[in-house]
Amino acid sequence: MSGPARSRVNQPTSFTLALGVNAPGAGTPGGTVTLSSGASNCTVTLPATSCNLSFPTLGSRTVSASYAGDANFSGSSSSGAGNMQTLVYALSDIEVRKSAGVSTYGPGDLIVYTVTVRNLGADAAANIRVIDSIPVGLADVVWSCDGSGGVACSQPGGSGNLDASIAAFPVGGLLNYTYYGYVVGVPTQIVNTATITLPADTSIEDPTLSNNSATDTNLIDNLFVNGFEGAAVNASAGSFRLPSASLRGALSEVAVVVYRLHDANGEALRNYARGLDGESQYVLATRDPQGRLRLAVWRNYTGDPLLSWSARQAGDGWVLHGAELR
Repeated sequence: MSGPARSRVNQPTSFTLALGVNAPGAGTPGGTVTLSSGASNCTVTLPATSCNLSFPTLGSRTVSASYAGDANFSGSSSSGAGNMQTLVYALSDIEVRKSAGVSTYGPGDLIVYTVTVRNLGADAAANIRVIDSIPVGLADVVWSCDGSGGVACSQPGGSGNLDASIAAFPVGGLLNYTYYGYVVGVPTQIVNTATITLPADTSIEDPTLSNNSATDTNLIDNLFVNGFEGAAVNASAGSFRLPSASLRGALSEVAVVVYRLHDANGEALRNYARGLDGESQYVLATRDPQGRLRLAVWRNYTGDPLLSWSARQAGDGWVLHGAELR
């Protein structure tokens, strides 16, 4: 029996057989030969010598042959070297993109990256890894994951290096990772790279390897535009209505800052937005006890959400006490 060393998943693949007669017998057998591998099988009616098998799952497969016999010849089956080995693979273009939505940062700044992973087809993929290691110059990294289009996050989130294995990735699936941390020291640039690792058994054949890696580079910017950094907290309470309708057309899956709030201690709040599955999503980044902005959880909001905050007076200014988006 002969056939290809590699067989594409869910595609008819031709395998050829040869049926011999052991001495002292002679003649030409008739009847049928069945080729099978697990649940996949096809039947050859002699004197034909080939048929097509289709494999629904990835991985190594053993194809065997079984002759049913006829009035003159006994049945027989292949074994050992008489069987055929083939590796079932998927043809899947896995793409990763990465962006921080900005090109510069300041010392101690919060940088929020969006990492998107898609299966552009033509086949469903399996057992890929998404890796994003903490770059030099960034610390206290936290990440979260959202999945759509039939693909599920293997973990909802974590801290430190992102290293996620995805068991099943259908065509059209989208994984959206929010990956953020804080600038430490005064690095002149921060270079962050996200990569896709394909299975070592080569069961995924990616026709476009150039999009299996994405890098975002940001440069330090020590210039401050005094008085124009954003709205200031100057009372015990305040609010701002986010214009979702006008923002929706400008949003993509990349997280961007749409509103900032400063108080007597500096930047106190950022409101990030993104567009995902046709909806506008928002998340607040508020200052923690150490003075660093921490991201909350992404949520969908109907209409124009209202950002409300409260503050307490401290010396000659006001300090943010709490904030809510609803």
